[in-house]
Amino acid sequence: MRRRLRLAILIALFTLGLLPHTAAPASAAPASSGHIVAHEVSLDAPAAQPAGATALSIGSTGGAIPVEYLSSVVAAGQLFDRLGVHWTERAGVTDPIAFDVRTSTDGSVWTDWSAITDDDDMFDADRNEHYGAPIPVSGDARFAQYRASGNADALLHVGLTFMDVTDLNAGPLARLANDLQNAIAMAGLSYASAAVGPSKILTRQDWAADESLMKWTPEYKRVQKAIVHHTAGDDGGTNVAATIRAIYYFHAVTRGWGDIGYNFLVDKYGNIWTGRAGGDHVIGGHAYGWNNGSFGVAAIGTYSSTTPTPAMVGAIANIIAMKFAQFGIAPYGADTYTHQEQRSDGTWVPVTSNPPNIQGHRDSNYIVGQNG
Repeated sequence: MRRRLRLAILIALFTLGLLPHTAAPASAAPASSGHIVAHEVSLDAPAAQPAGATALSIGSTGGAIPVEYLSSVVAAGQLFDRLGVHWTERAGVTDPIAFDVRTSTDGSVWTDWSAITDDDDMFDADRNEHYGAPIPVSGDARFAQYRASGNADALLHVGLTFMDVTDLNAGPLARLANDLQNAIAMAGLSYASAAVGPSKILTRQDWAADESLMKWTPEYKRVQKAIVHHTAGDDGGTNVAATIRAIYYFHAVTRGWGDIGYNFLVDKYGNIWTGRAGGDHVIGGHAYGWNNGSFGVAAIGTYSSTTPTPAMVGAIANIIAMKFAQFGIAPYGADTYTHQEQRSDGTWVPVTSNPPNIQGHRDSNYIVGQNG
């Protein structure tokens, strides 16, 4: 076995030596099997189970004293490169609970804390369950720890989704084969030559979607609106496809949607990626109460305060313009549209109005009596 591995490494080094050394392509999709190894760890009433955990009072100049709950060390049971957090809060809680996570390879040496962004795209109003966008983690992580700031006693449940979306848990030969495929695919490419033109849409195969995770039967309704989102996580770095795979798993499996929610995703390089399976007019899962008759376009990354690249903005405009021209929709129009809004008792009511044909997710209100 060692001889075979040594021979494979020598062949790989020789092959890589023959290839030109260039910048990573703008498609940012290094080769991968697409197989996602994941493990979910669930913690019920975490603040009431302090074994190995700590509840800390943190001083505040504002008079109030928020409580920070530091969890026990959580073993993933595998190597992971993405971590998603979701939590259920007691009904009626108004003070937000903020989460930070850190990771470790051995359970003793830790990374710095990373904040988890509460992703409103995935919020489950019926269960009062919040989902933080998956974040990339450094190194070959095996352990995690979280801290919750705010009313930690209101936490009913915390779930940690550990994901390997880059074949960390695969054997050395499988990982070597992926490296070779990636090197060959990248040979001779530059940022300029690899950039996707305004009319090309990358497929699910391009980001190596594991179609065995697709458990949702596509449903259809004629598109009337486009809704723009951001994914509220990382921007993909040099491996946008891996970030999309993490979002896919978190939407399809952890959230239980059976597929990725967005119809299209756009990256900082200006690439347009196919999200939801099913083609034109397929109903996505991206805007509560507004999914029927709309398609969702998500900017990969967090843009609450960061400005998206001109390439990203252009690609968002391109995909909306392409689809609106195809469907006969006026981009600056405000056609009549019926969405659903939810009463406090949980029932839904139809609301017919004339909202803009292109709008942001936060403009898509789904609560009776509230504004977007």
